[in-house]
Amino acid sequence: MPYTLAQLQFLELRLGVAIPPDFLARAAEGSSSNDGLKAAHARWQTARAAVQAQLKGLCDAIKAMKDPEADPAIILVRAIQANIVERLDSQQQVGELERYLQTDTIITEAEAPNGFGLSVVIRHPLLSALGELKRHLPG
Repeated sequence: MPYTLAQLQFLELRLGVAIPPDFLARAAEGSSSNDGLKAAHARWQTARAAVQAQLKGLCDAIKAMKDPEADPAIILVRAIQANIVERLDSQQQVGELERYLQTDTIITEAEAPNGFGLSVVIRHPLLSALGELKRHLPG
């Protein structure tokens, strides 16, 4: 397992161990890369939470109609919620979710103006966060 930059700095500063500069450089690269990935995951979580809240509001509004034919619409909105997964750890997962967001017609319908006066924006915030996540995930 590679050492972190903090571990190498501890060895060098506290124990007087001479660390080759290339080890320090590689550890620093890994540290900043890891920080970028953490920030990208945090941005994804924030965007996801905002979209999930909008979709929950839409579901609640549909339920409040007390229309017996509202159930299919609620099922479709919940399907969108289920497909917007919490954690993405691979380029493949990001790519699959990007394709879903860009091509699914149910998302287009959910984003369309509705009679409840609710604004639902799914694609823009999620695709933006996915783009950042894609830049930081390995290969």
